[in-house]
Amino acid sequence: MDSINLQNEQPQESISEIDAALTQVKAWKEAGNTEDAVEGLKEILTMEPENSEAKQLLNELQTPKVTTIETEHPQIPEKKPSHGILLNLIILVITVGILGGATYTYISFKSEPEDTYEIKPPPIAIEDLPTEEENSPEEIETPEFPEEENTSASRNDQRFLDLTLIEQELESYYEEHRVYPSAKNLSELLGKLPYDPLDEEEFMYSYAVYDNYLGSNQEYILAGVFEEENGENTLWTTGASPADHPNYRDSSLENITLISEVVVIEEEEETPNIKVKR
Repeated sequence: MDSINLQNEQPQESISEIDAALTQVKAWKEAGNTEDAVEGLKEILTMEPENSEAKQLLNELQTPKVTTIETEHPQIPEKKPSHGILLNLIILVITVGILGGATYTYISFKSEPEDTYEIKPPPIAIEDLPTEEENSPEEIETPEFPEEENTSASRNDQRFLDLTLIEQELESYYEEHRVYPSAKNLSELLGKLPYDPLDEEEFMYSYAVYDNYLGSNQEYILAGVFEEENGENTLWTTGASPADHPNYRDSSLENITLISEVVVIEEEEETPNIKVKR
């Protein structure tokens, strides 16, 4: 990796060297050499911590981007902006309201009583009365309702909505506190969060939080596993780059947690942990 080689000598010379270094960093950035540009900016900030231009460039280069890790034959769902989901929900509610109003109007119109005339039934002879056997109530069959659809496609749709909601909660928390919530206290800080429809260890949503040059808990990776028709699974992530933090699914680490309804109860010594449903 190239180096800028800044020297901290006289103030006037330092300013000249910093300007030259910024020029070099911009050239690396335009050429797509992000790694050298980031290291160069860190060297500049070591010499001049308050350099606003270096801070801005470094922030642009290290802004978290949504990435995905593909397995064989991946079919990763496109991540849509959060406002698109809200707009679709609003359109759906309006459509359902219009259809419901039209249906109600039609039923009300059909149910209006027409002009009726009183018709007296003919007298019933005693022999025509139903016997005790005929008058016994018949068994009423309980109607069967179709089971709610539960397919890999419907589960994947639910996963995308869940992960988008969790992502919004994380960003809202950061806007207020300027840090992301810790993995250990995630549920306490954000409240009850949605969990994967299968809620099994392979499919559980995961949350990992990391420190960077800005301070503690400044980066995170939120991940979920999507089912594929060919039996393979695909990891979906948002936040920081998994390439920078390849251990983002290792729940044994303190900075990583699984988002699930399954909890672990610790029994006395020599008793294995038992997984139970809340």
